Order: sequence, then C-alpha cells, then structure tokens
Amino acid sequence: MIRQTPPAGYDSSVHITDFSLVDKLGDAALVGKWFVFLKADWLTRSGMDRVLATSGMPQAEVKATILFRGKDEIALPGVTISPAPLPRPELVALTCDKALYAANRDTVRLLIVAPQHPKAGARYRDWQRTAPYRR
Repeated sequence: MIRQTPPAGYDSSVHITDFSLVDKLGDAALVGKWFVFLKADWLTRSGMDRVLATSGMPQAEVKATILFRGKDEIALPGVTISPAPLPRPELVALTCDKALYAANRDTVRLLIVAPQHPKAGARYRDWQRTAPYRR
C-alpha cells in the first residue's frame, strides 16, 4: 500500500489504513460531522461480502445505514473513525411571570437563568423606551 498525504481540510479523526479500499468505497460511504452515511452497496463495493461468504457466516441483506459518530469508534474496511466530542450545551433561559402584559400598566418581571455561568452579569435594554425599568 502506498502511503498518501491527506488533502487540505482532512478530518484528523478519520484514520485511513488502506487508501485503495477507501477509493473502492467511493461515494458508498459519506463521513459527516456527526454521522457516517453508508449506502446499501457499501459491503459489496468494499469486497468484504466475499470474505463473509467464504467464512461460512450466514448472509443478511445489507441496508443503507446511518452511524452516529459521537459515542464509539467506528471501524469500517480500510478506515477507523474516532468519536466526535459532543459540544457542551449553552443553557440559558429567559422567562416572565405573565403570558400577556397591558402596555404602560403592568410591571414586567423577567427571570434570566444561566446555570453554566454563575458569576456572569446580564444587561437589559428597553427596546421601546416607553417606561422606566429597574435592574
């Protein structure tokens, strides 16, 4: 096997061990940011269907498959894909004490919660500038 240099923009979590086998797969396998999409003919195009047939293992119909990259390593013929780390969710909530307010009569009470940023401050801007407000 000839070692090839990966192109610019190459995903470093994709480790190719057999470039010719990956070339055979062509568009039968598509690696996305969070998922790996496999067409129904990926096993046949890789040549692994013949290996399974000679091993005496029972043959099953291969269907198109979508694999999630966020949990475990994915091993395919000629390539190993490391799991993608899940992003940390940004939890911020804004709520109020009423569903409907009467303009210039009701006091609007807002609650902003950001549990991941306990020391953070927030600024309020009165967009209509019709009534005074308290911080």
